[in-house]
Amino acid sequence: MVQLKLQLNKALQIAKDSRLQQVLLFTFNLKLIFLGFANALFDFAWAQPILGHTIADMWYWVGFWQKTQKGLVPYVDFDYVYPPLSGLLYWFLGNFIDLTEGRWKSILFTHGAFMSLLDVINAGLIYLILKEINPKRARLLAILFAASLTSLFLAPVRYESAVVTFALIGYWFHLKDKPFWATFFWSLGCWLKWYTFFFIIAAEVKAFWIDKKRSQWLQTIITFTAIAVLLNLPFMLACWSKNGNLNNWLTTYTFHTSRPFSWDTLLGLGVLWFGNPPLEGLANNSTVILMTLAIVLRPELKLEYKGVLICIASIFFNRIYSPQFHLWFYPFLMFVIAQETDKRWRWFLWLYLVVDLINVIVFPISFAYAIEEMKGLGALFAREKGKIWTVVYTLSIISRTFLLAGISGLILRTRYRPEEQSTQLALDLQS
Repeated sequence: MVQLKLQLNKALQIAKDSRLQQVLLFTFNLKLIFLGFANALFDFAWAQPILGHTIADMWYWVGFWQKTQKGLVPYVDFDYVYPPLSGLLYWFLGNFIDLTEGRWKSILFTHGAFMSLLDVINAGLIYLILKEINPKRARLLAILFAASLTSLFLAPVRYESAVVTFALIGYWFHLKDKPFWATFFWSLGCWLKWYTFFFIIAAEVKAFWIDKKRSQWLQTIITFTAIAVLLNLPFMLACWSKNGNLNNWLTTYTFHTSRPFSWDTLLGLGVLWFGNPPLEGLANNSTVILMTLAIVLRPELKLEYKGVLICIASIFFNRIYSPQFHLWFYPFLMFVIAQETDKRWRWFLWLYLVVDLINVIVFPISFAYAIEEMKGLGALFAREKGKIWTVVYTLSIISRTFLLAGISGLILRTRYRPEEQSTQLALDLQS
């Protein structure tokens, strides 16, 4: 009872934080205004190519909901390409979705409202984490994340917001040196989208080699395995019992091995301009190499630095690149900016702002109009049919790649001198 009272008092003190209230209110109003404008302009936007490409993923969810609302079970009665927790999330969301013909606006705004609510929660979590790192910059950086163009344009029609929630809660516990709970929430997150699994690996590499915690890995493996079994085994058993095979469950994991490459990648640009070079294998292999390097190089770096490196490595030269993937590492980049000193924090800040702008120029803006120019996507289409928007699209992807390389380079050049860094940060705060 005493512990409960202490926790309630602590929660009450957090809730009274005026800057936290400002961040939450700003994010809530921003999302509300954005959704309001989108609602008002919906009929006009429906005829524009940008909207069609922006909401393309929603067509898939509609098909999913059509099946679940008939009583069918994902991974059992039909296959589904995303991990089990995402299936459970959208199964739950289906209870609030009206699939009446012609209700596209209702579907989009119900989904957008749910994800926007998660964005408000995420902004609050980011503020609380930033307050632990650098109170002076906490409000500014939390608001900058909430106002991200990538978040405004794409979060309402994707489910990155849900993954980010688990990533942030896991990081909060990591910051508090509670590895069990960090692993617990990152393990849940990876069954929405896989990237938080690599946070677990990076944290364990540092714990083992740098912090000399030689037995922590066993607890981590047990925790991750237990959650994996809990979320997968029921679907496996039901699928086998009903179908005599595991095909509908296995599709979740086999789909991504044969998934066609994304056009908004360096590989996609190569095909658009130069034909069909045999680079897909190179892209796969280079991604494995880059992610391995991101984990093993500079193992002494803090997890926020490693998190940014891991996420960038996973998309830098991959076959698959969706612009909303930037939301994976934006919060951790805020945590990096919060503790950087001298000119470095300004470099990181400007790189974040510019890469975020270029990211939405790539998609949905220039992508939509480049397709209109090229009359589709295919080998040599850019060279043979492309015009000004195709050039903008090409230069934006190349620029984005260089900017991500710049962020990674700055992180790898980080000096790891905890005492010196803490002293300098304290001086900065006093000034």
